[in-house]
Amino acid sequence: MRKTLLLFISVVLIFSLFKCKDEPNPPDNEDSIVTPIVETKKTVNTTKVVTYEGPSILESSSLAQVWVNDTELFVYETNVNHGRVFTFSQQNIKKVPVAIFDFEGKVTVKVKIPEAELTSAKVTPESYNITPTINGDTISFVLEYPTSYTLEYNGQTTNVVHIFANPLEENTPDPANIPNDMIYIGPGVYKSDAIPVTSGKTVYIAGGAVVYGNIRASHVENVTIRGRGIISGDIYPRTKASEFTIPFEIRHSKNVTLEGLTFLDSAGWTINAYFLDGLEINNIKIVTARANGDGISLQSCQNVLVKHSFVRSWDDALVVKNYDRGVTENIRFENITIWNDLAQSMEIGYEAYGDYIKNVVFNNITILHNFHKPAMSIHNADDAHVSDIIFNNITIEDAQMNGDNQKENYDDFLIELNILYNLEWTKSGQKRGLIDNVTFNNIVVKNGKADLNTRINGFDANHRITNVKFNNIQYLDKQVKSATDLNVSSNNFTSEISYNFTKNPTGSEVYHAYNLDLKDTKVQIINKPNVNQVGVMVPEFSIGELTKAYMGVKVSGEFTITATHGTSTAVWDDGSGDYSKEGYPVANLLNENNSSAWQAQPWTGVDGEYASINITFDESKTIGTIRLYGDTESMFFLTQNIAIYGIRSSSTSGNFLKLTNSDNYHFTPASGNYVDIKINPVELTAVQIRIYNKKSLASPTEAFLNQIEFYPASLSFGKAVSGTAHEDVYVINNLVDGIPATYYEAKKGTLPATITIDFGADYNIKYINLFLPPLMQWEARTQVIDFLVSSDGQNFTEIIHQMSCRFNPATGNVVEIILDTPVNCRYLRLNVVSNTSSGGESAQLSEISVYE
Repeated sequence: MRKTLLLFISVVLIFSLFKCKDEPNPPDNEDSIVTPIVETKKTVNTTKVVTYEGPSILESSSLAQVWVNDTELFVYETNVNHGRVFTFSQQNIKKVPVAIFDFEGKVTVKVKIPEAELTSAKVTPESYNITPTINGDTISFVLEYPTSYTLEYNGQTTNVVHIFANPLEENTPDPANIPNDMIYIGPGVYKSDAIPVTSGKTVYIAGGAVVYGNIRASHVENVTIRGRGIISGDIYPRTKASEFTIPFEIRHSKNVTLEGLTFLDSAGWTINAYFLDGLEINNIKIVTARANGDGISLQSCQNVLVKHSFVRSWDDALVVKNYDRGVTENIRFENITIWNDLAQSMEIGYEAYGDYIKNVVFNNITILHNFHKPAMSIHNADDAHVSDIIFNNITIEDAQMNGDNQKENYDDFLIELNILYNLEWTKSGQKRGLIDNVTFNNIVVKNGKADLNTRINGFDANHRITNVKFNNIQYLDKQVKSATDLNVSSNNFTSEISYNFTKNPTGSEVYHAYNLDLKDTKVQIINKPNVNQVGVMVPEFSIGELTKAYMGVKVSGEFTITATHGTSTAVWDDGSGDYSKEGYPVANLLNENNSSAWQAQPWTGVDGEYASINITFDESKTIGTIRLYGDTESMFFLTQNIAIYGIRSSSTSGNFLKLTNSDNYHFTPASGNYVDIKINPVELTAVQIRIYNKKSLASPTEAFLNQIEFYPASLSFGKAVSGTAHEDVYVINNLVDGIPATYYEAKKGTLPATITIDFGADYNIKYINLFLPPLMQWEARTQVIDFLVSSDGQNFTEIIHQMSCRFNPATGNVVEIILDTPVNCRYLRLNVVSNTSSGGESAQLSEISVYE
């Protein structure tokens, strides 16, 4: 016991540099029932409340109304996922209300659940001892300290309201006097995509702001991201592994602070810290619902403190990994509340690809619910020496683990320690590591399954798990004094596993941000207003000077055009006449004047309706790309759902046939306010553009376009492509699919990497365009590339030697190559020699387009 105590004290001292100056050391725990209270030096005498008006283009949730001291709050909605099996489908998604405000002192919160018959209610974490009262359809309770609370009612975990009560904000910037070293995003709704972060900068997102975007940076120092706003991933797709937008991803950087923000519905991981030295995360709130919705993921990081935060995740909530031969050291999670819908609450591994992971502390952690995999786990699937790991002061309010095999209980784990090879995650080949000196101390499992297991398995005689201590653990009504009390199974490659019970455990300590000593009942309330908006705004920093790459000779001729109203697949003209709004004739779409526009009449509300733009060519035309312009001066992000139909030259019926399925296309100043729709090149006599009445936050009130242009297909579109093996899901066919957002990445460590495209016939090529995804999330990089051609696929001639291709997201991430003299060939080969990407990636390209 003495050895364990000394180890714990030493780790605490390691992290002392992170402690707030007004935050004392916690007292010793002696009671098993009363949760110790940690008091700080600050004393609060008067109640103060700050509320934030919601954005004008969003509606407050109909699922719940929330008041704080009779001031109604705007209630957001976000997705949660009640599925317990990993999938990219969203069949178990449900909306939950989220309310956000700041306070200190003592406030009364009322929550109305419309049309509900309320029978019970509880407010968690339970350690705050909050007793709600029910009056009809309204639940009331008193809060005395800011933290992230969850209201559950009628005994169902599907009936919840998340209430994020922040401490009062310090050093709130003045919008009229923003310093030069700050990027300020005020109240309102924004589509920013990547928010630029450079050394010495502060990014501030104000309360009442909802930002669709992410923080992404590499090789920066002394950066702060803070505020009371929301970063949402709601509009970003996550239907497959290659689709993701990570809201916070900072790599190879030092001294980073993240404070106060709320992250909702991430399209992938939420917090991805990769090779960071010096990271402090304070008072963030995370709710995820989609595939790989990890909460906070630390990869090869050192000197990290995460505190006073809330994570509800649909994958690992708090996770520590080694990647790319990095090491992990001095990590502390302090005063975190977790709700884990899938995977693990606190996880080290599986990825442990580096020399060591050591000095990791999970302290004062409350798990509201854990539904799937272990609450606490270490999986060493690589070669790291994992040591000096502490799980201390842990409360699990509800342990409902139901592992991957949901019909059996053999993989329903409370705790798991394992050294293993994993086909998907192991990077170290046949090299295995160690797990040593792990302490589980002062842990309470209050409710849940009585038959959960603990597994401790080493790998072989040289790769063992040693020196594991289980001290003062209560599992439901069991005092854990032996392996039997925890249902422990272990193999022959473990040693020095001990069980000690010397006093009743108390679990997680309650964190109080101040000493409450109210002198009166007065309440100071500040309501911060929002702005009036007519649409989703795009910040100026998101708009670059885009390069318009060559697309071939524009298809021209004498075209006729009409606009009709469609009500079904077959009926694209319902007989109602011209469907153009007065003053916005459809002829404007072909007048080569982007300042003029077409707008449709208001929608009728008929199911499946669409506006149909019908263009008849003077003769057959071979079309590969249809470019649709919106208002090139617009500063708003707009989405239209569009499908393309056409009449083939070979058609005898003259009917329009579908060429593309309907999809959402984004008109945004960040990409020039135009979209390119690729179709399989075919001779057409007419094209029909159907714009459907699909309602979303960014949908316009009426269908619109400013110009329509037609271009031939790239010679490479849809053609055979081969080359170096791909990394993960970034397959080589992405290079010729006509979608710049999807990309190919060669397997790491394979430079030079080779790409070969077979055009299927000989062409005199002159223009070659190379693309990376046109997203600000991609940092600029240079790839050195050789270009070769061949007529037989066997003998290649170099036409460009080691060209430095600079990809800059500010100009669209495109490199244009114009050959002095056209070159006749059937095959084009690229040898990518190097890539300056900060992640050490091999070849990366999203599209290769080629024209004569």
